[in-house]
Amino acid sequence: RSALGFNILFCFILLGIYELVRRWLPEVYATRKLNLSADRMVVDVLNGSSSLPLSWIPAIIRTDWAQVRKAGGLDAYMFLRFIRMCLRITCVSGIWGILILWPVFASGGEEYEESGWYHFSMANIINGSWRLWIPTIFMWLQTFYVMFLMNEEYKHYLECRMEFLAKGDDDMHPQHQYSLMVERIPHELRSDKALFNHFNSLFPGKVHSACVVLNLPNLEELSARRKRVLRRLEKSIAYYEATGNKLTHIVGR
Repeated sequence: RSALGFNILFCFILLGIYELVRRWLPEVYATRKLNLSADRMVVDVLNGSSSLPLSWIPAIIRTDWAQVRKAGGLDAYMFLRFIRMCLRITCVSGIWGILILWPVFASGGEEYEESGWYHFSMANIINGSWRLWIPTIFMWLQTFYVMFLMNEEYKHYLECRMEFLAKGDDDMHPQHQYSLMVERIPHELRSDKALFNHFNSLFPGKVHSACVVLNLPNLEELSARRKRVLRRLEKSIAYYEATGNKLTHIVGR
């Protein structure tokens, strides 16, 4: 009972914090509202009746999945689908567990009875009892159900992924669907302009743009070294301005 009460209290505390913070930091909890046009918005949880606590839940439930995908993109859409799949697994196992397993566990203590929540757990069943087959079969069926849901979600993801690769989405430039990656570029063509001119001469008027990504493994190390030297130089100048004494530097350190 104490664990159940603590979790319920913790749940209400988190909901209360969310209700407060989402109003204080709309740039975090309503970023798309601040950066997208009105026609891309699906549910506006900051206006209208959403001023009341938890009033955003019915509006979200009424939102169609196609609208969620259009407004949120494929990544957010699949993440929400994953959460829904986990919710379905939890609800199905929980409801059928209460209806089937609880009565079996509660009636399993023939020699002694467990107290508290253990009365409704497998600990209340004596060793060798025929009742142990009930949770075993239940877990088999539950496993088949989970595998079925995962298979259905995977097939749906595959369809969405193929459609995304073929058509893209509203937030992606159509040119991305026709981009190519070229490797082993000659040294004389390793610049955006040179590479663009080369392909434009091969396909006049059909090249959108060219971008060369150079492999510079030492650049990050040199950049860090430059920042370190700059920081020391600024410190030396500040020390000289404050005291009139010049600091010395040993080459190589």
